[in-house]
Amino acid sequence: MTQPLRINGKWDTHSFYKTVSHLHLSLLLDNNDLIDYMLVECADGRWFIIEESNTFESVQLFDAYSSEFIEPKFYSSFDDAEKFACKLIAENTNLEFDEIYPYFED
Repeated sequence: MTQPLRINGKWDTHSFYKTVSHLHLSLLLDNNDLIDYMLVECADGRWFIIEESNTFESVQLFDAYSSEFIEPKFYSSFDDAEKFACKLIAENTNLEFDEIYPYFED
């Protein structure tokens, strides 16, 4: 399998997947843990999620600093990626899904 290059210890998904935009879904929890997911859009319309804060380990989130390249899970739309990220947060915190989603307002 081909894989992106590593630049400064990080997988270069920007060039490899031809990313065109990204948004940060960031929450500070009551215990001061920071959740920071980056929802990344590719030129072909797919989306994937990068775990920026290492708060929760999930095979569904891409770890740009992992020593082994594991291809990210792709979502067909921004809405699908946002829903998954909010669901993961709700499953691992005391927050309810409806308290988080939608995180981004139109």
